[in-house]
Amino acid sequence: MQNRTYNPEISTQPSMGERFWIVGGEYVDTKFEQIVEQTRRVVGPFDCYRQARKEWQALSEASRSICTARFSIAREPMGA
Repeated sequence: MQNRTYNPEISTQPSMGERFWIVGGEYVDTKFEQIVEQTRRVVGPFDCYRQARKEWQALSEASRSICTARFSIAREPMGA
C-alpha cells in the first residue's frame, strides 16, 4: 500500500480535522508587529486549503499597493 500524505497545496477535498482562516489587515509599519485595529480582517472558515488560498490571493491582490498590508492563512486543528 502506498503511503499518502495530505498535502494542503494540492488537495481540493475538505481536510479531515482542520479548517483554514485568512487573517490580516494593515499594519502600523513594515515590521508587521502591530495591526491597525480598524483594518483587522478574519475571513473563513474554509474546509480546504485551496479555497483559503484563493481568498488569500484575492485579498492580497486587492491590497497590493498598500506596503503595510499583509494577510496569512492560519490552520485550525479540529477535535482531538
